[in-house]
Formats: sequence, structure tokens, C-alpha cells
Amino acid sequence: MSSEGEVAFFRFLRVELKKASEFYENTVKQMDLRRKRMSEGVLQLKSGPTVKQSNDERTHSFLVAACIKFYKELVLLENFAIMTYCGFSKILKKHDKMTGHRTREHFMQRCVNGQPFTQHERTIALIKEVEAVYAELPAMLVEATAPLLDADGSDEGAATPQAAAPPATA
Repeated sequence: MSSEGEVAFFRFLRVELKKASEFYENTVKQMDLRRKRMSEGVLQLKSGPTVKQSNDERTHSFLVAACIKFYKELVLLENFAIMTYCGFSKILKKHDKMTGHRTREHFMQRCVNGQPFTQHERTIALIKEVEAVYAELPAMLVEATAPLLDADGSDEGAATPQAAAPPATA
């Protein structure tokens, strides 16, 4: 492994590994911020004013759409982590096949396995959290739009939760 080509190959591989790790870490930080914003929206919907006093149904629809988009992006991030790991493994496997060296196992254990994208538990936890919030949303809308009584005790202005129920797909 002392040839210039080998040294350049592994130097380049380490640079790419660092870029992938930094991208993953930065994206997870962004996803954490988005989760906080989503949680704030859920709290607003849970503890906010009634439908007569605000637009809870619009807030709910926005939250459902944001939840679905966030979920899709988290799944893409999880796929990135898996595909990046597999990509490094395949590159090294091809390298070993072409050179006759046995560097794949050592490089994977020493350099790749310790990277943040190989232990993507935080991403999986975020996915589960979004799934739980999405499962709660229909119940929150029913609570937020339950028939409200006017000052005179009638329910003329009561909201109809059936009309705004979100689709059951994620």
C-alpha cells in the first residue's frame, strides 16, 4: 500500500467519507430544528383558541402537510445513510478485487463504522416521532373542532370535524 496510487485512493476516500459525514450531521441538525417547529405547531393546535376564534382547521391542514413532507425527507435521510455505507463497502470491495489487497474489512471497521451515518438511531427516532404525531392529528382536529356553544347556548356555529379529516396515508 505504499504506492502513490494507493495513497491517493485512500486519501480521496477519506475526504469523501468526511463530506458524507458532515452532510449527514448537518442534515440531522436541520431535522431536529424542524421537529421542534412541528412540536410547536402541535402544541398550538392542542392548546390554541377554538375554531370560532382562529383557523384551527387551516393550522391542522398545514400541520398534516408539513408532517408528511418531513416524514418523506427523514426517510430519504435514512436511505442516504444506508446507501452511503453500502457505497463505501462496494468501492472497497472493488478495490480489493482489482488490487488483490484485503483492505475493505479493516477500512470499514476503522474508518467507516465510526461515522455518524452508520449509527442513524437519531433519524429512526425522528421518523417514529413524526409517525406518532401524524397518528394523533385526526384526534386533535376532532377535539379542536368539537361543537362549540355560542353565548346563548346554541351550537349554530359548530364546526364539522368530518369535513377536515386528513387522509390516512403517510
